[in-house]
Amino acid sequence: MTDKLRDYFKLLDKSYSDAVADLLTKYGPAKDNYYTEESYNDYMNHRRTDLVRGKTTRTDEGLYCHHIEENKYQNLSNAVFIGAYKYPYESQKKNRLVYCNLVEHAILHTLIARETDNKFGLMGLKEFLAPEIDRWYAQEEKPATPWKVKCYDAAYLSKEDATKFLLYVKAQVGLG
Repeated sequence: MTDKLRDYFKLLDKSYSDAVADLLTKYGPAKDNYYTEESYNDYMNHRRTDLVRGKTTRTDEGLYCHHIEENKYQNLSNAVFIGAYKYPYESQKKNRLVYCNLVEHAILHTLIARETDNKFGLMGLKEFLAPEIDRWYAQEEKPATPWKVKCYDAAYLSKEDATKFLLYVKAQVGLG
């Protein structure tokens, strides 16, 4: 087992709040809200049909932005979910965001799923994160898009380590 995989497993052994704290220390806080407050309020009051993103992207460093309150709300970056479930704007503020690489993002969703009995976190893990890890590392299909290549490199796992990681994570949340 590589040191990188060992570090990922150590993060998986933590509580969700401790893992978030570790990642905030590792990557630093967000400098902007995920969506602008004005566009969010206008969207919620049906005065606009889209949301305006804040300056939160760090894909140039291979990092994704994760909503910390995804342990309370499903799919916080999705406008359809936001409108349907009337999520509070507080969940979009910069102090409710954390950066992570792809594997760390999967870990956060695994921890959420484990701590909420799969009520939250599982959809993102099952639909996006685990398949991306499988495709990129276990199937060895390196992405071609420049920002995705940076994300691929930042979280890199060998085929063997990716397979071990995915088996463990799936077992943790009952995906078999």
